[in-house]
Amino acid sequence: MPVLTTEGRLVGSVTGVDERYVQCRLPGDERQHFIPLEAVDRTGDAVRLNLTYREVLSIL
Repeated sequence: MPVLTTEGRLVGSVTGVDERYVQCRLPGDERQHFIPLEAVDRTGDAVRLNLTYREVLSIL
């Protein structure tokens, strides 16, 4: 499932979810990245964050 910023920009793909984080992989990066669940605005066809792309990069 894709992970999108408030601007609709693709961050990566969900690889898992736990009690506190969405785990995702960024394109071209094999590492796991963790985004706090508080950053999730809504889900459906994608995980939509309440953060801009710049804000996402600052927490990864």
